[in-house]
Amino acid sequence: MRRATFLASVRADFLSILTYLADASGSVSVGEAFVRKLRSKCHELAALDSTIGRARPELRADIRSFPYKGSSWNLFQNAP
Repeated sequence: MRRATFLASVRADFLSILTYLADASGSVSVGEAFVRKLRSKCHELAALDSTIGRARPELRADIRSFPYKGSSWNLFQNAP
């Protein structure tokens, strides 16, 4: 089963998201829970067929996007 591999820049983004949510909510556990669910969703998507999601050729030929938490977040995947 394939799992997501996160670039250093993505890991830094996770930390920024966690910090923002912890500051905004006053609870580190809120930020940790959100990032944990986000990472889990990334691993779920990595295990699926690479033809799901919306092709995003305007970004790069091998990029697909997926809505997360409604339409306010998009996850991006490099299609193998």
